[in-house]
Amino acid sequence: MINPMQLMQMMRNPHQFAQQMMNNSQFMQNPMARNALQMLQNGDTNGIEQMARNMCRERGINPEDVIRQFNQMGIK
Repeated sequence: MINPMQLMQMMRNPHQFAQQMMNNSQFMQNPMARNALQMLQNGDTNGIEQMARNMCRERGINPEDVIRQFNQMGIK
Protein backbone atom coordinates (compact mmCIF):
# COMPACT_ATOMS: atom_id res chain seq x y z
CA MET A 1 0.00 0.00 0.00
CA ILE A 2 1.29 3.43 -0.90
CA ASN A 3 1.60 5.87 1.96
CA PRO A 4 1.59 9.68 2.13
CA MET A 5 5.34 9.82 2.73
CA GLN A 6 5.96 7.96 -0.55
CA LEU A 7 3.76 10.44 -2.39
CA MET A 8 5.69 13.36 -0.94
CA GLN A 9 8.96 11.74 -1.99
CA MET A 10 7.61 11.51 -5.54
CA MET A 11 7.55 15.27 -5.71
CA ARG A 12 11.14 15.53 -4.48
CA ASN A 13 12.75 13.42 -7.20
CA PRO A 14 9.96 12.31 -9.53
CA HIS A 15 11.99 10.71 -12.31
CA GLN A 16 14.06 8.51 -10.02
CA PHE A 17 10.99 7.51 -8.03
CA ALA A 18 9.04 6.65 -11.20
CA GLN A 19 11.85 4.41 -12.47
CA GLN A 20 12.07 2.56 -9.17
CA MET A 21 8.32 2.05 -8.91
CA MET A 22 7.84 0.91 -12.49
CA ASN A 23 10.24 -1.95 -11.72
CA ASN A 24 8.31 -2.90 -8.56
CA SER A 25 5.58 -5.38 -9.55
CA GLN A 26 3.83 -5.17 -6.16
CA PHE A 27 3.60 -1.38 -6.48
CA MET A 28 2.29 -1.59 -10.04
CA GLN A 29 -0.51 -3.96 -8.97
CA ASN A 30 -1.94 -1.26 -6.68
CA PRO A 31 -4.50 0.86 -8.60
CA MET A 32 -3.92 3.90 -6.38
CA ALA A 33 -0.18 3.63 -6.87
CA ARG A 34 -0.58 3.32 -10.65
CA ASN A 35 -2.81 6.40 -10.60
CA ALA A 36 -0.19 8.34 -8.62
CA LEU A 37 2.55 7.24 -11.01
CA GLN A 38 0.45 8.31 -14.00
CA MET A 39 -0.09 11.74 -12.42
CA LEU A 40 3.65 11.95 -11.82
CA GLN A 41 4.43 11.09 -15.42
CA ASN A 42 1.94 13.75 -16.57
CA GLY A 43 3.50 16.35 -14.27
CA ASP A 44 0.36 16.63 -12.15
CA THR A 45 2.04 17.49 -8.85
CA ASN A 46 -1.16 19.15 -7.61
CA GLY A 47 -3.01 15.86 -8.08
CA ILE A 48 -0.29 13.97 -6.21
CA GLU A 49 -0.38 16.49 -3.38
CA GLN A 50 -4.17 16.25 -3.15
CA MET A 51 -3.98 12.44 -3.10
CA ALA A 52 -1.38 12.58 -0.30
CA ARG A 53 -3.52 15.04 1.68
CA ASN A 54 -6.59 12.82 1.28
CA MET A 55 -4.65 9.75 2.40
CA CYS A 56 -3.40 11.61 5.45
CA ARG A 57 -6.93 12.62 6.40
CA GLU A 58 -8.20 9.05 5.90
CA ARG A 59 -5.55 7.86 8.35
CA GLY A 60 -6.19 10.62 10.89
CA ILE A 61 -2.92 12.39 10.09
CA ASN A 62 -2.74 16.16 9.75
CA PRO A 63 -1.26 16.80 6.26
CA GLU A 64 0.30 20.05 7.45
CA ASP A 65 2.23 18.11 10.11
CA VAL A 66 3.65 15.80 7.43
CA ILE A 67 4.67 18.77 5.27
CA ARG A 68 6.30 20.42 8.28
CA GLN A 69 8.23 17.21 9.02
CA PHE A 70 9.45 17.05 5.42
CA ASN A 71 10.56 20.66 5.56
CA GLN A 72 12.43 20.04 8.82
CA MET A 73 14.24 17.12 7.19
CA GLY A 74 15.16 19.30 4.22
CA ILE A 75 12.84 17.42 1.83
CA LYS A 76 11.01 19.71 -0.57
